Amino acid sequence: MSAPNEKHCNPHNSFNRDYELEKMESLSKLAKVVVHDLNNHLAGILGNLSVSLRKLDKNHPIYPLLVASQGSAERGADFLKQLLILSTKTPKPYSNLIDLNLAVKDAVEKLCNCGFNSNTIELSLDEKIIYILGDLKKISRAIFNLTLNAKEAVGQHGLIKIFTSIQHIEHSESITNGINYAVVEVVDSGLGISPQNQTHIFEPFFTTKENCSRRCGLGLTEVWNIAHEHQGFVTVDSEENVGSRFGLFFPMTE
Repeated sequence: MSAPNEKHCNPHNSFNRDYELEKMESLSKLAKVVVHDLNNHLAGILGNLSVSLRKLDKNHPIYPLLVASQGSAERGADFLKQLLILSTKTPKPYSNLIDLNLAVKDAVEKLCNCGFNSNTIELSLDEKIIYILGDLKKISRAIFNLTLNAKEAVGQHGLIKIFTSIQHIEHSESITNGINYAVVEVVDSGLGISPQNQTHIFEPFFTTKENCSRRCGLGLTEVWNIAHEHQGFVTVDSEENVGSRFGLFFPMTE
């Protein structure tokens, strides 16, 4: 794996971007149909349960069963909302100017609020203010997801490095050429990702973890969608038993 702050970019270093986009668009269409249909059914179930609970005495023997059913239906509705992460976001003409370094700091602050030790995250931010057009919360969320993945790879006391930079891409067949990109790189020295798994890591629900939560396997899918929505892309450089580097590339504003 090359040096973390090396100024280079290969959008095809881990997966074919055109194939990935086509695959995500197909999953997006399926997810929208499934979510819409099941939401209609769940709305009816939750409505009936709500009416029944209001009319039924709390001491009735089936009251706790209805409460449990209501909780299950609400969790099902929440899961359907998560499925919308699969929806490929159409690139948007954002008008809000945001500072990429600020998005990194916001993501790190959220991680620390979740109990992460700030001493295990090393920041190396470009001295310049790196402006891009986009949604600060979404960009911060993508960085949060990448850093969370890195933390899981290195363990509680392992070190994660986050870099920001400006990189100029002169020629590539599948991205906008001849412009500057604002870049965030999240680097870890964990176990790395096998070549076989690298072709699947952006697929929804793909994971190598055991005992995962319901949201497990959606983090990198969300990262990919956020990058695409901002007319950017994601790169991966990983070697087993060496570590991984994920890069988020966003076109810069003039």
